[in-house]
Amino acid sequence: MSRRERRQLRQEKTKDIKSHSRDWDTAPWYGKVLLLAVPLFFILGSLYVAVYNSDITDEDLTYQRVTLLEAPLLSGGKHTSIELKTKEFSTTLTISGITYKACFKEGILNQINANETITVRILKDDTSELNETSFFNSSVCIYGLSKDGNAYIDLDLKNKLQKEDNQWAYIGVGFGLIMAFYIFSKYQPKLEMDDALGIYSITFILILLLWFFAKN
Repeated sequence: MSRRERRQLRQEKTKDIKSHSRDWDTAPWYGKVLLLAVPLFFILGSLYVAVYNSDITDEDLTYQRVTLLEAPLLSGGKHTSIELKTKEFSTTLTISGITYKACFKEGILNQINANETITVRILKDDTSELNETSFFNSSVCIYGLSKDGNAYIDLDLKNKLQKEDNQWAYIGVGFGLIMAFYIFSKYQPKLEMDDALGIYSITFILILLLWFFAKN
C-alpha cells in the first residue's frame, strides 16, 4: 500500500468517526440512555448473579407437617417440577428449578401417596404466602421433604448445583463488555449530566427487577 493510499484510508476513517459522532449528538436522549444502559445492565446484573450467595441454610427454613390431597404430580415443561397439594394450605407446594435436580424424584413419585402425612421445609419468609393465591403467587417452593425419617431433597447438593449454575452469568458480563466496547469505539459518546443520570437510573431499576425476580 502506497503512502497516498494510507493517507486516504486514514482520512476515510476520520470521516467515519466524525459521522458517528454526529449521529450520537443528534440522537434523542432516550436513545443515548438505552444504548449505554443495556450493556451496563448486562455487566452489573450478570456480576450480581455470578457472585450472589444464594445458599439456603437450615436457619432460613421452617418445618411444616402436611397431609397430601393427592399423590405428587409431575408438571412443567418436559416435567421439570413436582407439585404437592395439601389439605392444610390453598397454595400449591412445588419442587422446581435447581431443587428439582437435587431431589430423589423416583422416591417422591413412587413412595409418597395421597392422604399421607409428610414434613416439608420452606423459607420462613414464605410462610405468610401458604394460604395466599394470586396471579403473582400460585405456589411456594419447598427445599426439604421427608417421610418416616427418609429425606427426599439434598439441600447441600442444591446449593452446590446453584453455585455452578450461577457461573454461567459471567458470559453475560463478557457480552456486556463487548457491547460497551463496540458502542464506545463506534460512537465515541460524550455524556452530559442528564444522560449519565438517566443511564444510572434505568440500570438501577433493571437490577432491582432482576433482584426481585431472583428472590421470587
